[in-house]
Amino acid sequence: MRLTIPARVLATLIGCCLILSLAGCAGPKEAGKQPEGEKVKVPPAVQQAPPAPPPKAPTYFIRTVTWPNESLSIIAAWYTGQIDNWKILVEANPELDPNRMRIGDKVRIPEELLKTRESMTQEFVESLVPKPKPAKKGAPPEPQKPPPAGSPPPPPPEPDIKLYGPKS
Repeated sequence: MRLTIPARVLATLIGCCLILSLAGCAGPKEAGKQPEGEKVKVPPAVQQAPPAPPPKAPTYFIRTVTWPNESLSIIAAWYTGQIDNWKILVEANPELDPNRMRIGDKVRIPEELLKTRESMTQEFVESLVPKPKPAKKGAPPEPQKPPPAGSPPPPPPEPDIKLYGPKS
């Protein structure tokens, strides 16, 4: 019985043998080991980039609450130009209660948001504080007459309550 090997397979086998024999003659490197004393040059594309510097700590502008009715939204509107930045100020000032700002509280404003360093004016604060609604205009209330002697006291007036839901 005669064994026949196709020419392509034979050429592939011979090529593999040549490659292996040439790899063995290339030098004393064995499986990634280098002889002592030799330095290996690493191409620039393979070299690692120097480590990135650590991120900078954020810097803040400090605002001391000076006027009554100041709030984080008013401070954000003045110093950052955006009233909605109050949410960022809440994150930057976790020790503050945004619902109870007191005169003397220190508010940190991130420098990257800052539009002005000028002191906030009392007029600006008052322009953003809601005004109380004026009393209804109408006839003055009637003076109450004293109840007759010996009669029970009048019942208290019923509050004007609007009820919602099905009517019965």
